[in-house]
Amino acid sequence: MIKNITTGMGLQISNSYSNWPSFYNTVSGTGNSLLGQVRYNGSSQNLEVYDGTNWLTMTGSYPTIDLAPHVQAVITWAQIKMAEETRLKELAAKHPSVADAITAVNRAQEQVRTVAALVET
Repeated sequence: MIKNITTGMGLQISNSYSNWPSFYNTVSGTGNSLLGQVRYNGSSQNLEVYDGTNWLTMTGSYPTIDLAPHVQAVITWAQIKMAEETRLKELAAKHPSVADAITAVNRAQEQVRTVAALVET
């Protein structure tokens, strides 16, 4: 059982079962059942656990931990860019005109960074 997960930027948790009881051996108000005691309910055919007040059905609920949608989008974008770069490198190795075009693009990007740095200061 997972007691606590602290998400940071990029992780999200859904479908968590937040009412899962803690297991302590203290006598409940009934004087008969222990907090955390587990039983099989033959009528409902479910496992149940006592939370000190009520018998809770132990369902099949579980947390789902996944990357947040914006992080998934960034990863997808990065995968596409990596595939594009690989394809261009392969083409540049076979075709000098593609290599020349890539060099021109790299120079232009460097010029843009230089101008942007000058404008920002």
